[in-house]
Amino acid sequence: MVKLPIEFVAIRFEGYYLNIINMCLYSLKRTGALRELKYYHPNPWRRRAGYTVSVNGCQKTVSSDYLNTVKEAHLKLPKDTEISVTHVYTT
Repeated sequence: MVKLPIEFVAIRFEGYYLNIINMCLYSLKRTGALRELKYYHPNPWRRRAGYTVSVNGCQKTVSSDYLNTVKEAHLKLPKDTEISVTHVYTT
């Protein structure tokens, strides 16, 4: 079982967590380590800005607009709500 600090919030894709303090997206590795993902700015080849995540082998872009909605929804939770995150990885 992996327990993350309270500032990490799960997003809709499994294994990816948003740090609501510095608004960075992290991926949770099998070892339990968190790795910060790179934010991509829009350019002529990449029309949408955001983080690139892998979901079942397909690349998806997580926009900063979606991350802001996740942050706002998390901040509306009552302060006494206990959040625990558990992931079990099998090899």
